[in-house]
Amino acid sequence: MGEIRTIPPVLTRTEWNALLDHSLIKGASFIVYSGSGLYWALNGSTGKIDYSGSNASTVISGSLSALTSGRTWKEKITLKGDFSFTDELLLPSYTILDLTQAKLTLANATNKHLLRNSDSANGNTAIDLIGGILNGNGANQSVANGLIEFYKSTAIRLIDMIVYDGYFHNITFTNQCSKCSVVNVESYGAGVTGLSGDGLTIAGSTDSGTEPHDIQVLGGFYHNCTSYGIGIVRVDATYVIPYNITLLGAHCYSNTSYGIEERGRWNKIIGCHAYNNGKHGINMGNPPDIVVTYDEVIGNTLYNNASVTAGYSGLYAHSNYSQFKDNIAFDTRPGVDRTQAYGMYINYDQYNEIIGNIGNNNLTAEFFIPAIVTNIVKNNLGYKTENFGTSNITTTSGSIVHGLAVTPTIVNITASGSASTMYMGSFGWYPSGSAGIWVIQTGSGTVGFNWKAEV
Repeated sequence: MGEIRTIPPVLTRTEWNALLDHSLIKGASFIVYSGSGLYWALNGSTGKIDYSGSNASTVISGSLSALTSGRTWKEKITLKGDFSFTDELLLPSYTILDLTQAKLTLANATNKHLLRNSDSANGNTAIDLIGGILNGNGANQSVANGLIEFYKSTAIRLIDMIVYDGYFHNITFTNQCSKCSVVNVESYGAGVTGLSGDGLTIAGSTDSGTEPHDIQVLGGFYHNCTSYGIGIVRVDATYVIPYNITLLGAHCYSNTSYGIEERGRWNKIIGCHAYNNGKHGINMGNPPDIVVTYDEVIGNTLYNNASVTAGYSGLYAHSNYSQFKDNIAFDTRPGVDRTQAYGMYINYDQYNEIIGNIGNNNLTAEFFIPAIVTNIVKNNLGYKTENFGTSNITTTSGSIVHGLAVTPTIVNITASGSASTMYMGSFGWYPSGSAGIWVIQTGSGTVGFNWKAEV
């Protein structure tokens, strides 16, 4: 059988140009490349180099400025290669910055942010930062700027990034930031020596009505910072209160101060790991003026905290109307003065639920929970709140050890096998040095009884 050949179609000039244009269209409005100290911005629609030069900040800023003006949809800029920034990069609304194949470094003595939103007066919206490695080069800066900072901005997403060595905080959301997500980000090494830097900080200010709110942190690793791994912060009671913040599954470890600092309200800390931190694993509130309220602290794992400084615990809370459930706290051991090393320390607060937590091998005690009647405290392993048993007395009175963590508030005594009437003389620390219940009978002889005690 003979060879079959296809005949290529004859294309008009218009058809050929259309085909060529289609082959040059990229998945981003601009792709910025780096190499040999130079940077090129390729136009994603024409396939042509629109900007080039030796200054990464200038080339990328030119690309950002060339995006569609006044747009209400997102347009993407992709960076590929190694970029050194001598100025901060200002991000406009409706922008995707794809850094998946890029590393960004703040050049020596730049003394500015690396990335921040462009409109500092009114804020921005709908900005995505995806992937990438960001080096703050903090040792070679001298001004306390955050590495990434968003101000009055909404619908910001940080996804799959590695951020490290910021001179101050690595990532900051402040003043009215809302509907923001930080997903699977690793942030470490924030804060130079002598400066308190957080891996991620969500910060209130003194401006009324500027509370950051509705922000979620999903997964990620926040570690080796000079202050907190994650901070939901306000300096004192005059500052506005961050609220509706959710931390889910974050790992906060080996930070100089707290793994997680929480000074807001209506917030959730769920399924997080806080360990090897110098002070508290999780700190909530700051007595006497900052009391957090309506928080949920559920299913967290806290261990080997207070590893540097005395007087700290796995979890410390100054909180009202909050839930502490199903947390595990173990191996809390300060390295300076081995005192005050509790698994969980609940301050003298009220209207809290403290249920189903586990404490083990914490140096001072598993829990410190004051006996306040408005708190619900039960089923905590390592902190007994209910006990019962049988006993007897052979004289007119005697004592039993109730075995509870603190003085009970309810005690029931019922005589068994005898018509004698029994009642409590008192309960608390009876006999001297033991946690006991003093029991008295009206009759004489040996009388058995059942007892039950509850906190």
